[in-house]
Amino acid sequence: MPLVSTVQTHATFTASHHRLILGTAADILQSDSIAEILNIPINLWGFVTDQLSHTNDLQLILDQKKVTFHLLPSKHSRHNSPSNTNKITQICRKICTSGNWDVILFAAEPHLEGQVCAVGKAFPSFSAKTSHTHKQQIHIIPMIDTEILVRSDLNILLDNVRLCGALVDQPPNVFHISDYLSMIESWAQSHSSVRYTVFRGQELVKKGLNGIWNVGKAAEEAPAMITLQFTPANDNEALKHVCWVGKGIIYDTGGLSLKSKTGMPGMKMDMGGAAAVWTAFKTAVERGIEHPLSAILCLAENAIGSRSVRPDDIVTMYSGKTVEINNTDAEGRLVLADGVAWAEKNLNPDIIMNIATLTGAASTSVGRDVAAIYSNDETLEQCAVATGKDIGELCHPLPYIPEKWKLEFRSSVADMRNSVANRSNAQSACAAQFIGNHLSQRIPWLHLDIAGAAFSAGRGTGFGMHLLMAVSNRAAKTAK
Repeated sequence: MPLVSTVQTHATFTASHHRLILGTAADILQSDSIAEILNIPINLWGFVTDQLSHTNDLQLILDQKKVTFHLLPSKHSRHNSPSNTNKITQICRKICTSGNWDVILFAAEPHLEGQVCAVGKAFPSFSAKTSHTHKQQIHIIPMIDTEILVRSDLNILLDNVRLCGALVDQPPNVFHISDYLSMIESWAQSHSSVRYTVFRGQELVKKGLNGIWNVGKAAEEAPAMITLQFTPANDNEALKHVCWVGKGIIYDTGGLSLKSKTGMPGMKMDMGGAAAVWTAFKTAVERGIEHPLSAILCLAENAIGSRSVRPDDIVTMYSGKTVEINNTDAEGRLVLADGVAWAEKNLNPDIIMNIATLTGAASTSVGRDVAAIYSNDETLEQCAVATGKDIGELCHPLPYIPEKWKLEFRSSVADMRNSVANRSNAQSACAAQFIGNHLSQRIPWLHLDIAGAAFSAGRGTGFGMHLLMAVSNRAAKTAK
């Protein structure tokens, strides 16, 4: 498939490229030395500064190339991110529609990685178009104050956040479970520090992973659970072992609780959590993460067939608890419940984080482009919120009231049902609590629902990959 564009950080300007300059007024207009850095004649710079004192954007033609300035907001409400990442992505999509561009990015250190990712997210890397597509070159030139920052690891981050979006973009006839397994196995074999295991098909049943099995057993491609484990060469016992669990529903028809003809298109995105987990793990290892890390991908297609799980079926989960199925379209929580229970019992992590496109109600609860989070640990919850603000992948807590939400799953014949009794009673928090029901609650656990953030305007956004890494890096350093 053709690449729509290549996006990399660079340390120098490219004479043949157009230029997009992004930063706050204080960043861009701070001194005349900026004119020299940007190769803008000093007499023209006076005109630029005068115009930008009255408007937020300005376009010039210099040496037959476009030079476009966009001033970013310098004030934000308390729940918003000062990184301006959403704004950066929007501007890049609007301005850099054709031709090759240097994107000069004036950044503050806490926001730098998020802002670089924001540029990358503007240029999806998957396309199945047969028409000619110009392969743009996008060079990002990050600047702190008046210094160009050169960091090779930023390109690793860029490549993988775009890969995360590309995985979500690909439909199951292009990229299915077998493709996932081949891709990850090939990568793991080239990294001796990574241990890779997979259970698939009847192996899931033998291991007691009946949640994953029942969701995916009707599909032509058998369901699977991938486990990846990484231990740094210089293992620091003071750093916590973090485990990520991702929902990878390759396609979600709703099962026998069938989605509508308008509700089903776009359900290729239901593996956004697994895409975030895989690309975050890949990035972490390639960048040399310091703390022990594990990742679990729960992969299944929620299809319809003679073996489909039925409403009224009772499933014994890996946790040992029984679940009465009352909605086959509430399948993501079943695969995640097995994944987190497996992680707690077999991998001995200090922190478990699961991520999923779990509930449509998430965006109703906290808004589009924001992850809804649910945690049994207030310190971990606050870490996620603060980190999200820094990197521009916002998350906001749902009420943690397990004693209340558990009541929504009461069953007369099993330990619980898999879908709520009252859909107007905090659906997203309840769905998270269903997953929590399969944990002992003895260790910190963070649930991230990215249903409102992983897919936008028909495209995977890559949301969640950077958030997992950044939260884990902070949380792993807190005292055991």
